[in-house]
Amino acid sequence: MLCHLKLWPQTLTKQFPAASGPSSLPDAPDYPIAEVVAAPPSGVPVRFESKQQEKHGEVYSLIGDVRIEYKDYVLTADKVSYNRETGDAEADGHVRLQGGRNNELILADHGKLNFELETGRFENVTGSIGRQPSASKKKLVYTTANPFLFTGRVLIKEGPERYQVVQGTMTSCLLPDPDWRIHSSLIRVNYGLAKAKNSYFTLLGVPILYLPYVTHAVDSDSRQSGFLLPVLGTSSIKGTIVGESIYLAINRSMDATFGTEYYSKRGWAPSGDFRYRGRGEDFVNARFNAVWDRGLAPDYVDKGGQDIVFSGRR
Repeated sequence: MLCHLKLWPQTLTKQFPAASGPSSLPDAPDYPIAEVVAAPPSGVPVRFESKQQEKHGEVYSLIGDVRIEYKDYVLTADKVSYNRETGDAEADGHVRLQGGRNNELILADHGKLNFELETGRFENVTGSIGRQPSASKKKLVYTTANPFLFTGRVLIKEGPERYQVVQGTMTSCLLPDPDWRIHSSLIRVNYGLAKAKNSYFTLLGVPILYLPYVTHAVDSDSRQSGFLLPVLGTSSIKGTIVGESIYLAINRSMDATFGTEYYSKRGWAPSGDFRYRGRGEDFVNARFNAVWDRGLAPDYVDKGGQDIVFSGRR
């Protein structure tokens, strides 16, 4: 990585031997200037490029198509002030921070960041944590169908894997127009788990449910025991539908889901699901469904029943 950083500016120097700053280049705005800054006290090399550059002591003022690479972070913006000694950067306009051990993507209007401490504050934020988006600049496309996405008035980055989202939302439904969101005045994300209090759940922009406490896994592959989002709906045959389920992560090889739904025109419909994955091709799947039917008026004919489906291999 260090060798690559050293080779890049040498190539540019060969093309523009007299380049010592933006004023020495013809049509400077069309030719971004790439430069490797000497390693800060931590020994980490920094590479940046921009259309215009000024240096005052240890502070670099970068303007136009700014790009800074530090470790596995990439920061781009319209304008950045970077302090080489402290590792602080303040960015304005189309701010985009991507990378880190948590695969974070932060889009903001304005942001302050300390590369060395991996802390910062960003305003008017949209982004994701824990999943790698595509490199497309026009549209966010994720490699998973269930990413963790958020918006917020302010995002406070407390460390590599700790965040606070102030007056924000979280969802795993793709932005910019998700079908559902969880709104909260404060969302805390700590090491793979997002938590919020006194929040509410919206569907198609309509508040549906108040949630005194809710959690959301940042990694969609992770599992955690708890109550699932409730089921709400209507049907001409079933009537109003209300349901709730609980998920149990028993261990790394087994999990189960138990719950029930209530149909205002028919009755209760409990269900359960159990899964086991063993060594090699060993597995067990079991599912139970039932409807305790009281029948539709005026005949009230019971059309309910129960069924159990079981499959396995050893």
